[in-house]
Amino acid sequence: GDTFPTGGTVPIIPNPSKAQQKLLANPKLQAKMAARLPEGINPLRAAGGFKNLGQFVAAVNASNNQGIDFLALRRLMIGPEGLSLGQAMQQMKGMDTRTARAAANDATVMANLDVAAAADTVPTQKTKRNGRN
Repeated sequence: GDTFPTGGTVPIIPNPSKAQQKLLANPKLQAKMAARLPEGINPLRAAGGFKNLGQFVAAVNASNNQGIDFLALRRLMIGPEGLSLGQAMQQMKGMDTRTARAAANDATVMANLDVAAAADTVPTQKTKRNGRN
């Protein structure tokens, strides 16, 4: 089964994913994710397999906000199905496409804010530089 025991020590993660590397470097975000995950699930282990940190944080948020089983959601997203967050939520909750997409978007926006806040930065708009002021 998919169990992710927690403990006082940092788990040894062979070949950590980008999401795991970023989470390892950000204890504040790790703690926030641990608080949102079901008891006994280690956020570092749970982040394995996700494409990036934002996708993992959005999945945790969606699971927390919508009352969706995180491990089942994770399996749909990182397993052979490779579903998007919206598709996985739609399948698990029986939501229509529009509702699932909106809920996934909310979880993603919240994830971006969580990641930025934990890094003590504020997300900024990217501006094009054309050499003129």
